[in-house]
Amino acid sequence: MDSGENLVVFIPADNGVFYLQEGGTGRLACTNPVQTYVDLFHCGGRGDEAAEALLEQNLKRAWKARGLL
Repeated sequence: MDSGENLVVFIPADNGVFYLQEGGTGRLACTNPVQTYVDLFHCGGRGDEAAEALLEQNLKRAWKARGLL
């Protein structure tokens, strides 16, 4: 079992990671699901599991709905 923090907040060096960001007025900026997937996939620990869950539960559904899969 991995141990460590449950949440890590990174402050980006530039706003490029917020391209096509999710959210709206009065909400904190959040990266879009593809950027989040890439970040999780490369963060180590259980990040690969979280990335896989995001891929299956969010990205693939969105792509299928748009006829991309």
